[in-house]
Amino acid sequence: MWKNIFFTYEVESTFEGAWQQTLYLAALSGSRIKRLEYFDPSNPKKLDTSARILTVQNALQTLLDQTAEQTGTKVPVALGGIDQEKLSEPGPPGHERIIELAQRLKPVLIVMPTHGRQILEHFLLDTLAEKVLQHCQVPILSVRNPEPREITPFGYRRIVVACDFQPSCLSAIKTAQHLAASSGAQLDVVHVLDFRLLPEFPGSQNIQDDQLVRLKKWCEDHEIQNASQTVEVGVPSTEIVHHADETNADLIVVGSHGRSGLSHFLLGSVAEQVLRKANCPVLVVK
Repeated sequence: MWKNIFFTYEVESTFEGAWQQTLYLAALSGSRIKRLEYFDPSNPKKLDTSARILTVQNALQTLLDQTAEQTGTKVPVALGGIDQEKLSEPGPPGHERIIELAQRLKPVLIVMPTHGRQILEHFLLDTLAEKVLQHCQVPILSVRNPEPREITPFGYRRIVVACDFQPSCLSAIKTAQHLAASSGAQLDVVHVLDFRLLPEFPGSQNIQDDQLVRLKKWCEDHEIQNASQTVEVGVPSTEIVHHADETNADLIVVGSHGRSGLSHFLLGSVAEQVLRKANCPVLVVK
């Protein structure tokens, strides 16, 4: 699925959760990994992350080996066989630098940990991810959880993907479908009726029912199999995140252009808002 994965992280931060996700996806896809680690130039002693990188890799490989022994199912590529290249620079980098490197390294997926030791830093890091999202034309995986998440014997347990019936969402849903099939996860396709755009009259419930019929037909027409369909009512980003929280999802997948033009100006990109609100990793697909 992804030939190259570009993983960027700060050496002074907790990035193990995002690194685990990077390794797992690389093993599923047979990807090469390009790592950009950036460090605080004011720190007199640059931290060495080699041990942390290797600890996560060894722990994940042990789990994958146990899974293969128990189920006979294994990922296509052993973690030790993944081609890795590391760059190290003073930071933090601006979104221009990340995009410049992305264009040079030609990844097809960027993985960025988002975290915050303080509220302001959290805001700035989220803003960095959003700026990269706005200006870069490749998928981005944002991983907020600092610690490695549990990876079950079948990989992801549940993946939630948003559907707004726009052409841009089909690529996101196909990506989610592939990941679910590769990892054995339950796939939930969620459409949200924006209550701010709904008329208020007694027959409004019929609209939700009609949209569920439409969603099921849309999935059938696009060969989205082995997936549940749900229609929620509310603010799209809020309901997508709420559904993921309620179902304990491991991953949210969204398309990058759910809204555009005046609607985007007034309400903001649904993908950007999900990045800010989600408690699990978010994959934004162009």
